[in-house]
Amino acid sequence: MSDYRYLLFPRGNQPATGEVAELQNYAGPLLVRFAVGTERKTNSLAIAFEAEAFERALQAHAGFRALIHQWERRGATVLEHLSFVKDSQALRPVPANQNFPGIGTQFALSGSKKSASVTAQDKLIAAKELAAREALGRSLLGVQQTIQRHRSLESIAAWAPYLLIAAGSLLTIAAGTYTYQRLQDSRDERRKETIERVTNNPMQENLDAAEE
Repeated sequence: MSDYRYLLFPRGNQPATGEVAELQNYAGPLLVRFAVGTERKTNSLAIAFEAEAFERALQAHAGFRALIHQWERRGATVLEHLSFVKDSQALRPVPANQNFPGIGTQFALSGSKKSASVTAQDKLIAAKELAAREALGRSLLGVQQTIQRHRSLESIAAWAPYLLIAAGSLLTIAAGTYTYQRLQDSRDERRKETIERVTNNPMQENLDAAEE
């Protein structure tokens, strides 16, 4: 089991100022063992608690339990594991008279302009995340193709010596066959025929081979 509990807020959402002050009131029961930060991937607000102190405070203090449940109704989630990045600047509480988007409870926006800004920022972040995933996919595909080409070249290189030996053998056989045929088709007089011809008329016959 994890030594920590993480309260993760929906991306772009912040607790109200009064709620943050109420959380501070429970610093004693929590043994001041909590930290503010963000979730690594989505950059959403997250509050990390020491697990034992968190569970003890939930059981012993109804107000703290109600505060956590109130945040959970607004979309916050209590998790045992999270890619947590400590960042005290991530907590930016907003006036309590603003409504949580889509829910008729009090929430963390500072007005319509800020809501539009948060929405635009979320869209920009989502677009960047999509572009990053596409770029990563293309990069991995390129690496895979390079590995396949490298393996193909290795296979060709492994067979190259055998192919060269086979080609050399074929050339040797072809050259031997050609030479043998040339010798068989030679128009020069055989040695035996030359001896017989000269023996029959040694004074008049030329010693050079006679053409047929």
